Amino acid sequence: MEALMVASFALKAVGAISQNRHAQSAQNARLNLANQEREGALSSAKQTRESAEDVILDSQKKTIVQGEQVKSDAARLADVERASLVAIAGERGQLATTTFMRQQQALNYFHNIDQSRVNQSVNDSVLSLQKDKEQVVADQANVINNASLNYYSTSVDAKLAKARAKQQAFMQIASAAVSGGQKYISYKSGQSIASNKVE
Repeated sequence: MEALMVASFALKAVGAISQNRHAQSAQNARLNLANQEREGALSSAKQTRESAEDVILDSQKKTIVQGEQVKSDAARLADVERASLVAIAGERGQLATTTFMRQQQALNYFHNIDQSRVNQSVNDSVLSLQKDKEQVVADQANVINNASLNYYSTSVDAKLAKARAKQQAFMQIASAAVSGGQKYISYKSGQSIASNKVE
């Protein structure tokens, strides 16, 4: 009978230890999966951010180059208009007149306005693209933060589940020991009573 009690306790203890190991293994797998998801999210966020930054930077450079081309074209057109004005004024003998001077000033004024408008348009476009880039960086930072928070949450949950599994295994073993001890005491008491009656 004693051997059966010891075997029963051993089986319950082995079962509790096995359940604990299974729970520990499951939580480790859960934690590894969460880590892989976090690493994937971090890598994806980094690639997305770098790719978007490259595209936006390229767009900013193209905008600046196009603006410079527009300004260059406008400057050439202004030079042609100045040359035409000088030629017409020269044919009429009006090179030193106030009318010629006013026309020259008006031409320069409108040319400067055109140049300023192009500069403002280029600056606005570059600034808008810069804001887009900052938004991409902020969005990817949020992705990284969320992935890290998810991993942290899973990590805490897994640690708590491991602790619960250990506690449950301990309680099962302790319960089996107490139950076995009670049965043993009951058995011994029964034997003692039986041996007292026999005498």
